[in-house]
Amino acid sequence: MKKTLEVAELYMKPELEIIEISNADGKSGVPCNVRGAQMKLVKAKKLAIFLGGAVVAGLAFAAIFSGSAFADEIILTTGKKGTGTIVSETATAVEIETTVAGRVVKRTIPKNRLYSIEQDGKRRVLNDSAAGKIAAEESVAEKRAERSPREVFEMIDRIGKTAPDWLKSTPLEYPPTLDLSFPKDVDGWDANRNFGQYVWDVINPNRDRWKSAVKLAEFMRERNKNDAEVVRRIDQATGEFYFRFFQDYPRAAYYWRLSGFDDDPASTPWLGPYLGECYWRLGSKKAALDVYAKTPDQFLGSRS
Repeated sequence: MKKTLEVAELYMKPELEIIEISNADGKSGVPCNVRGAQMKLVKAKKLAIFLGGAVVAGLAFAAIFSGSAFADEIILTTGKKGTGTIVSETATAVEIETTVAGRVVKRTIPKNRLYSIEQDGKRRVLNDSAAGKIAAEESVAEKRAERSPREVFEMIDRIGKTAPDWLKSTPLEYPPTLDLSFPKDVDGWDANRNFGQYVWDVINPNRDRWKSAVKLAEFMRERNKNDAEVVRRIDQATGEFYFRFFQDYPRAAYYWRLSGFDDDPASTPWLGPYLGECYWRLGSKKAALDVYAKTPDQFLGSRS
């Protein structure tokens, strides 16, 4: 398909074959081969943050492309956005790379100017910014329903099998009296003994414990690997941690799918709205609606 855009936002995509750059009056096109870019209509001002002020308003871009792309995205505290590939990150800055008219352009952005970074569908907020928050909400809305269910499931499978970069360095913390066998039925309330109550009383209200909750779930999963029912409930809890604490929708969906929701949605109908939200936020409205169709109406009201 051939489509002409007044301004282009570049997305990394190897399937793109040709970009043709024409003058604003449509005369004398200049073809050039470009590997690794896909285009989407945006405002010119949103491009300037990683073009370094390059003049783009006088050009029209025509592109032949197919499929969809998984671009990294940065949002400045001013609300301006840029997409491409994040090639490096330090404690103080992020370097983003994109391709413009056949040229690879890199720009280093100090982290104190960034509201958020998004990679593989997961957004990290770095600084408080009302303008950045609005831009992030707009970005989520723009990306919805852009991916097929198959693309979303492949993304979930790919990312879900990997651990977040912080997990390895996160200490394993839990009270020595905690029952790591995770029994389904318990007597009374004892947050030092019962896993669910420990999560409720200790993990939930303490942000600095959220990462250790994932570490503990991983540890318990390995310890109980021969008990399928316990593993299933641990996977449900792990998905909840990723969803509630980190808005890590690929990993949340991965663990909920691993817990067997697709095979038997009636056994855990309360997961339906949340799994559907994961699919929706990752870009597939169809996948979300398919899940909602399997979910009893009484569980959909809170997520409508």
